[in-house]
Amino acid sequence: MKFDPSSSYLFVYGTLCRTSPASQFYRIAQYCEWVGEGIMQGRLFQVDVYPGAVESSQSSDKVLGEVYLLRDVASEIGRDTSELQ
Repeated sequence: MKFDPSSSYLFVYGTLCRTSPASQFYRIAQYCEWVGEGIMQGRLFQVDVYPGAVESSQSSDKVLGEVYLLRDVASEIGRDTSELQ
């Protein structure tokens, strides 16, 4: 799949990855299409019981994950995009 800058992409890590042993991917599956594996220059930190990711200026800080192309959810469910914000 070729990258399309006019499309919206989602980077996920941890249990939202389809390859995770404790995958929660089913929660987002209907809204996206798998593009490939991805790496984010960032760091993970603990937010309550879930990890959070933030960008990092350190090139050695990497978060491994997956990239998904987001479908046009608003038109799929018959709502105007402004209702989703």
